[in-house]
Amino acid sequence: VVTGNASGSVIITYTVTGANGCAPVAVTTTITVNPLPTLTSSLGGVNIITTNLKVNLDAANSASYAGSGSTWTDLSGNNLNGTISGATFSSADGGSFSFNGTTNFVRVGTVPNTGNPNKSVSFGVWVSPNTSNGNIVSMSNTNPQGSWNMPPIAAYTGKFDGKIWNANHLLSSDYTNNNWYYVVIVFDYPNQTQTLYVNGVAVATQTG
Repeated sequence: VVTGNASGSVIITYTVTGANGCAPVAVTTTITVNPLPTLTSSLGGVNIITTNLKVNLDAANSASYAGSGSTWTDLSGNNLNGTISGATFSSADGGSFSFNGTTNFVRVGTVPNTGNPNKSVSFGVWVSPNTSNGNIVSMSNTNPQGSWNMPPIAAYTGKFDGKIWNANHLLSSDYTNNNWYYVVIVFDYPNQTQTLYVNGVAVATQTG
């Protein structure tokens, strides 16, 4: 029998079978576990993690972006607000930004666990592409992008392309332009694994 309570502990009750005439004994063990991140359902019914984030920019949340101005407020509490350059806001689909693919971008400062190959990190973004190639999320040692830059999530020949550090490029199947997708790339440092997810489904993975 497994039961749980609000404190995050799990209570397991089991019976040890008696031997040599001894009566069975009921044993109760309490295991304390860390609470899981909160999941909320959003566009398309995909579960999205909303707690313990390093950066959380949400165009559909007026607390993050009220509809005007050049600051996109970080809801994670880490004060890594985005600076909007040229992108156009629309209230359609709950709230989104459009980019011209060349000079438009949103810039944030240094995000914890990025720029360090010895740390686990994940990137997730809602995107509705209208072209077959281009960076979606990019990292660089300088802003704007300088001598070192890496796009962990990109579009390549009509597929989503995920890559972190020196691992291989992970590709999804073909996407449909102007449809919304939730794309996530996860780098698990202890297991040396990277996995690309599209709408909550793992579409490609690499270990080693």
